[in-house]
Amino acid sequence: MQDLDPKEIPQRYRAYSRLTLFYPILLALALAAGIYLGGRMNTVTPGSQKETVSKLNSLLNLIEEHYVDKVDRSKLTEDAIREILDGLDPHSAYMSPEDAKQAREELSGKFGGVGIQFLVYKDTLTVTHVIPNGPSETAGIQAFDRIIEVDGKSMARKNITTEDVFDRLRGDIGTEVKLKIMRPGQRKPLAFTITRDAIPVSTVEASIMLDAQTGYIRLSQFGAQTYSDFLGAVHKLQKRGMSKLILDLRDNGGGYLDEANKIADEFLESGKLIVYTEGEHSPRQTYKSTQKGRLKDTPVAILVNHNTASASEIVSGAIQDNDRGTIIGRRSFGKGLVQQEMKPFNDGSSVRLTIARYYTPTGRCIQKPYGQGIDYEMEQVERFEHNEFFVPDSSIFVDSLKFKTPKGKIVYGGGGIMPDVFVPIDTSGRSEYYTELLYSRVYSEFAFDFVERHKPQLNRYANADAFVKSFTVEDADLNLLYALAERQGIKFRTAEANHSKGLIIQQLKAEIARLIWNADGYYSVIMQRDADVRKALEVLK
Repeated sequence: MQDLDPKEIPQRYRAYSRLTLFYPILLALALAAGIYLGGRMNTVTPGSQKETVSKLNSLLNLIEEHYVDKVDRSKLTEDAIREILDGLDPHSAYMSPEDAKQAREELSGKFGGVGIQFLVYKDTLTVTHVIPNGPSETAGIQAFDRIIEVDGKSMARKNITTEDVFDRLRGDIGTEVKLKIMRPGQRKPLAFTITRDAIPVSTVEASIMLDAQTGYIRLSQFGAQTYSDFLGAVHKLQKRGMSKLILDLRDNGGGYLDEANKIADEFLESGKLIVYTEGEHSPRQTYKSTQKGRLKDTPVAILVNHNTASASEIVSGAIQDNDRGTIIGRRSFGKGLVQQEMKPFNDGSSVRLTIARYYTPTGRCIQKPYGQGIDYEMEQVERFEHNEFFVPDSSIFVDSLKFKTPKGKIVYGGGGIMPDVFVPIDTSGRSEYYTELLYSRVYSEFAFDFVERHKPQLNRYANADAFVKSFTVEDADLNLLYALAERQGIKFRTAEANHSKGLIIQQLKAEIARLIWNADGYYSVIMQRDADVRKALEVLK
């Protein structure tokens, strides 16, 4: 299966300006990679691959025999492989056995674990949700349980990290983990032995109704189960009366090409071009819509932003180029390269190699520029500096990149999907104080304490919609929130707090809703003030 990237957005991009500076050193290191390409070849022809391999071996032997310090031949070779791939394009990459396993796990839609969601609350690992039918629910674990020991090792300590928790609780399916738990209302700890199982992870982050007719689905990435999860969400919302859909692909960095094609297929009549791919060694492959089209008559708006990339851009491009819906937001990332994972080595490591470019139905390649002299990593910063998050950048509208849809709409290639309706980033009500709160643990910890103390009152709300309409955050609650923030080192600033009061209330309300109704509850609150969503609702009407 071809895919477009192992993670939502690559954690690092390649800075080609620095590559130029260190090119001689990197080239020398890169030569060592030939050890993996066929070091046992003996016959050497000038200019041939065999000559290159011979030179690579000679260099590596030279380094081992004469370098001032002792060198690790394996590490030198691995570093060289990374540099070779880094020099090809921004998305080809070497993955160690551990990285490869993690990437496949993230996109597979499941992992081996115990089936809980958690929060580190007051230095203690605390259960916030138990996944239905998972091993923890079967064993009797409950929300708000405090996990104080895992396999005899204390989890009630300062500075415990999410990685610590994953390391302890995740593991091979079928293995056991022993937990010691303190449960509210009980004086003595409880002991549980849980057998790890496959834990499903849905890439449908939220699926809710925004009004009587309009559904909202947010996809976090395109994993192996995304299409089936998406259909499940559509079915659920259609039962609730959905006749229009907002598909939120903001901050979705992509994933599997096949899953993107299948989702785009649902919006199109039979025989429509979705995307085609082509590369030097990859003959043109065309993807067209089939007879499915379960949403072909459903008005749709797709939300995009600067972090919408790869598979997300395929879906957006297919909808836009077929005049099927409205793209709303800001210019997308601009990743038009297709990667395929290959395993040429025997140690479990792999190479994610770019094998083709993809093209939208009008023939656009939306890959943004890269290469020597271009700082790929800084392009997003440059967009901000050019004010592109607030007004469209007309400089990218050049005739050579102009294309026309069947209905005559002009679209452009060369650097992402430009939305049909541009919406600037909404900065109203924001302040430095609000931002500090947002990126701290204050909201989640306060909400956890609040829900635990007010369970009877909160249980009166039949669903998240009723909560959104009726629940009010009181000033007394805000004062307690500000006091908690102060204890965590965030200095209270009256003017900024008053300026951002509406956003602070919304965020706190959303975190409370998350603890009761999970992500659907959170987004039911957050979407109330979302500028992109408001514009989409307006367009769909």
